[in-house]
Amino acid sequence: MKGFPALRFEPDLVEEAVFRVIHAGMVDRRITARIERRRNRIYDVPSARDREAGFMTAAMDAFTGIGLDRVLRETLDELPNLSALTELRVMKARSPADEHADLFVRSDLSNENQSGVVWLLVGRFLEPETMRRFLRRELLHLSDMLDERFGYNPDAVPNDRSPGRQNLFRDRYRLLWELSVTGRLERSGKLPAGTVDSLRPAFDHVFGALEEAEREKDFQRVAGDECPRHELFVTLAGREPNGAGLEKDQDTPQRGEACPLCRFPTFDWMEPPSSIAAEVAAAVQVAFSSWQPSDGICRRCHEVYELRVPRKQPDPPTRGELQA
Repeated sequence: MKGFPALRFEPDLVEEAVFRVIHAGMVDRRITARIERRRNRIYDVPSARDREAGFMTAAMDAFTGIGLDRVLRETLDELPNLSALTELRVMKARSPADEHADLFVRSDLSNENQSGVVWLLVGRFLEPETMRRFLRRELLHLSDMLDERFGYNPDAVPNDRSPGRQNLFRDRYRLLWELSVTGRLERSGKLPAGTVDSLRPAFDHVFGALEEAEREKDFQRVAGDECPRHELFVTLAGREPNGAGLEKDQDTPQRGEACPLCRFPTFDWMEPPSSIAAEVAAAVQVAFSSWQPSDGICRRCHEVYELRVPRKQPDPPTRGELQA
C-alpha cells in the first residue's frame, strides 16, 4: 500500500476479530499457541495499566501477524486517491445498519486534515472475500468524496423540503450513488455480472412517480457513468414527472414519495391534509413533535394513529331514560 499514511484500528474490533478467527479454526495451531503464551505472560505484569497496554499491543500484533489487515490494505491499493487521507480509522459496527464509510474534514477543507472512518462488523473477518466486496463498495464512496471531479458537497443538498420529501430525496440520492458504485465495480470485474440489475426493483420503487422510460434512462445513465457527479445525483434525486422538482412550495405530497412517519414510499395519501382529524394529528405529534398535517401521512399510518385516539365514552343514561 503505497503512500497511505496511517491505519488505526479500534482495540475492541482487533481483539474480538482475533478471538473469533482463532476459535473458527482459521489460524494455524502453532501460531495460536504462541499468541496464547504471550497473553498468559501479560497476566503476571503487576501494573493494571501496563497489563491493559500489553494486551492491546499483543492483540494488534496478532491481528497483523495473522493477516487480518490484508484485505483492507489490498483494497486501499486499488484506490490511489485515498492516499490524500491523513488517516483511516477502522471501527467496530454494532449492527449491519452501522456499517459504512465516511469522511471527516476540517472546516477549511484542508487536505492535510482529511480523515476517513470505516465501520465494520467483526463477523466480516470470518469471510475475507465478502469483506473485500463490502470494502470495495464503501471505499469507492470515500474515494468519490475525495475526487474533485465528483464535487462532493453535503452542504449543497437541499434541506428546506417537508419531512416526507426530504426522506424521499435522501433515499433516492443514496440509491443513485450505490447504483453508480455498483456499475463501476461490475464493469471492472470486481462484482458479478448482473449485480447492477439487482438494484432495479429498489430504483423503480423510489422513482415510481416517473414514467418507465424516464426511469430507465436515468438508471442506465447513472449505472454506466465512469465519472459520476454529486450535482447530477442531487438533480436526479429531486426529479418529478416532466422534469419538475421536489419543490418546497408544493403543498401536497407527491405519488411515490416517502411517508414522513413510516418512511415507505406510498401512492395512497390522506388527501387533502385538511381531512386529517385534529385528534389524529395530535396523536401523531406525540411521536413526531415537528410533524404537521401539511407534511402528509399515508393512509396506513393514519389508520394506526387513528386507533390511538381515545374513544369518547357515551354519556350515562338519565334517570328518566332508565325509568322509561
